Amino acid sequence: MSDANRDNLAAAQAKLVAALTAGDDSPAGFDDDRLHLTARTLLTKRRQAIAKIWPVLAESLDDRFAAMFADYAQSRPMPAEGHAADARAFAEDLLSQRELPDSGCVALLLARVQTGWPIRLIRLFQKKRWAIAIRIWRRIRWLRLPF
Repeated sequence: MSDANRDNLAAAQAKLVAALTAGDDSPAGFDDDRLHLTARTLLTKRRQAIAKIWPVLAESLDDRFAAMFADYAQSRPMPAEGHAADARAFAEDLLSQRELPDSGCVALLLARVQTGWPIRLIRLFQKKRWAIAIRIWRRIRWLRLPF
């Protein structure tokens, strides 16, 4: 295969991936209906994986979970690190928008303290308090402040 053919193939594949994951227009030669169905199926699979990995996110957002995840996923591709990284990035995104419920904040706090610094702090917006988590060896403890 020549370099020009490889470049053309890579460009066509990039257009297909963009259509499936970012909602871009369908590449030439593809059935729009089937492509949209496939894109919705991939989004549903990705959302279900997030709900399975971090059920507290799905439970705490309740009816808003599907729509909020669709908004998030529309502008962010699936991380190469997998679904756990995707769930954490979704939680971080919700936190930056102050849309993450307190139970999700605690789950994110515990995820943050598992890696990196052994002491982490997070704001609980609904209760207007702070939560702190401390990792000592492999044990993690967390509590709300003020007590």
